[in-house]
Amino acid sequence: MDDIDMVVVSGVVSCAPDYQDDIGNGKKALNFVIDTKKTIQGKPVYFKHQITAWDRIAEKYLDRIVEGAYVRVEGHLQSSVLKYTDENGVPRTFYTDRTNAKYITFEEEM
Repeated sequence: MDDIDMVVVSGVVSCAPDYQDDIGNGKKALNFVIDTKKTIQGKPVYFKHQITAWDRIAEKYLDRIVEGAYVRVEGHLQSSVLKYTDENGVPRTFYTDRTNAKYITFEEEM
């Protein structure tokens, strides 16, 4: 049996998307950030989620993914590791996750 790798993020697009028409091999990418809010111990905590829509999905939603749009994205996680040396010469490792969008729908904010 295969494992399940599915992510659902629903929130507000927080800034203008970055559309790349040809990143190599004819691929297209629409990168954007969704802000979500969760209440923890009675206080709001905000999270930023990096999203990438590829090729036909990127082209289809290019004009609708705008700052302030309330969207729901279903997709899968892609993890990345960035190793670098900080300004003090100390090696650092930065981990990040990105959601690769498979489905995008637009919602009314609740």
